Amino acid sequence: MIEDWRREIDMIDAEIVRLINQRAVLCRKIGIFKLKKQLPVVDLQREKQILENALSKNAGFISNDALERIFKVLIRESRNIQIEAQSLEKL
Repeated sequence: MIEDWRREIDMIDAEIVRLINQRAVLCRKIGIFKLKKQLPVVDLQREKQILENALSKNAGFISNDALERIFKVLIRESRNIQIEAQSLEKL
C-alpha cells in the first residue's frame, strides 16, 4: 500500500518538475521582454496577484502559510531566471 502511494507521489513530482520547467521557459521570455521594454524585473503587484491566486485555489490539505512559502520560493527563483535571461541577452 505505501509503495503505491510512493509511486503516485513520484509521478506527481515528475509532473511538478515538468510544470516548473514550463514556467521557467515563460519566465525567460518575460525577462527578455522586460529588458527590451525597459521594465523592472520585480513587479510586486503581479507577485501579490500570484500569491492570492494560489491561496484562493488551496483545497486546505496544506496550510495557506506553507503554500505561500512555496510560492514565494517559486517567485524568487522566477526573478532569478528573468535576471539570468537578461544577462545572457545583453551578451
